[in-house]
Amino acid sequence: MIISCGTRTTFGVDTMQLFKGATEIKSVSDWFKLAPPKKGALQWKDGRSAKELAKAWCEGKKHPSPPEVFLKLLTPLVNADQLADTVGWPEHRVLIDNLLGEPPNIDLAIVCDGLLGLTVICVEAKADESFGEYASGIHDAAVKKIEQGLPTGSLKRLLQLEKNLFSESNAGLPGSAEIRYQLLTGTAATLALAKSHQAPVAVFVVHEFSFPGHVDAKKLKQNKIALDCFIKRLTRGSITSLQDGVILGPLSPQSPKSDWYGVSLYIGKVMTSGKLVLD
Repeated sequence: MIISCGTRTTFGVDTMQLFKGATEIKSVSDWFKLAPPKKGALQWKDGRSAKELAKAWCEGKKHPSPPEVFLKLLTPLVNADQLADTVGWPEHRVLIDNLLGEPPNIDLAIVCDGLLGLTVICVEAKADESFGEYASGIHDAAVKKIEQGLPTGSLKRLLQLEKNLFSESNAGLPGSAEIRYQLLTGTAATLALAKSHQAPVAVFVVHEFSFPGHVDAKKLKQNKIALDCFIKRLTRGSITSLQDGVILGPLSPQSPKSDWYGVSLYIGKVMTSGKLVLD
């Protein structure tokens, strides 16, 4: 099912809370101080996804609150009042297995009541940064480490992710040389976080920031191709593209060996564009 967003003009969301650990985040500067991106100040720049996500949720507001495009996207699943009393965690690590290596890092994780029950929302922010390496590259690097006798959980993790998210047959569908690894781990982390909160609904949202003169149009196109390849593989070709402002779902597991913990999965995309506001 494809759910398109309706029109909304009044939201009134201004009481949600963001935390890192036990410390509350109330501003853009709090976000950077408490939950900076992995490379710190090198990634914290106007026009880049880490800072723009923080600005979208915190800048010019008494309390953190969802940007309007986000609220419109979530309308079929979560209303403004439900988001008003919610809690979120920037730069939130989510365990998806017990293997070696760092767990996925979600740019912003949210848990709230929803129209279909408790709902987990994980946001992946992008300007023109890629969705990570291709799955084939992760596979080859892991095999090389194993051949060298080096410890790694990457190969087993990748195989588990593909088994859990994809059907066994990929005839005519994008292969591992077209699937970006971060989309695999982000989706898996969304499902895992929903399971840990016993939430029946999980939503993985890509929030793209596109400001003329601050993004590479070629890289934006590559990201669109990557996301569409992932959607096509995840839905066994029944859906070939994910448009801005649309939620897909509920999606069903394509393999009889996995039930996604009984969680209903939705995937959506929103975009913030226009003139860049410098902080």
